[in-house]
Amino acid sequence: MMYSLSFNKRKGVSLLEVLLASGIIGILLFVVVSSFTSVRDAEAVKKDAVRILSLLHDARTITLASHSTSVYGVYASSTTVVLFRGASYVPSDPENRVLNLNPKTEIGGVTLAQGGYAVVFDRLTGATEDDGTIVVQDVTDPSNAHTITIYETGLAEITS
Repeated sequence: MMYSLSFNKRKGVSLLEVLLASGIIGILLFVVVSSFTSVRDAEAVKKDAVRILSLLHDARTITLASHSTSVYGVYASSTTVVLFRGASYVPSDPENRVLNLNPKTEIGGVTLAQGGYAVVFDRLTGATEDDGTIVVQDVTDPSNAHTITIYETGLAEITS
């Protein structure tokens, strides 16, 4: 008695195998893209926080240099931050230097000692009475945020 092994000699792949492979690839692609998006958004928030910090530093430096024998300050709104000349912010001043935030980021909160949304630096010391914080956050995920702390000395840093 002879036993023979027979193999099914089919060619190609079945529809079920194609669907299964496509599903696995789709799931992997979704995980990679969503991870990339969250990293990109976090970097946008950090980059805008650094840009705002730089603008604060520029305003303080220009004030201490007595440029135009005037004080300078920084005004923060929800989507823009403006370096301005003078003791108060004038939106129509053509010398304002406007920094537009990334569309994925916004100013989530401004808490200053004197209230308001502007930090003005003293000409002789570079100090400010407008110490406090500015929070830069992701528009869709407010937990993705960085806080800029402005000290009475006029110095500022990203504290979180």
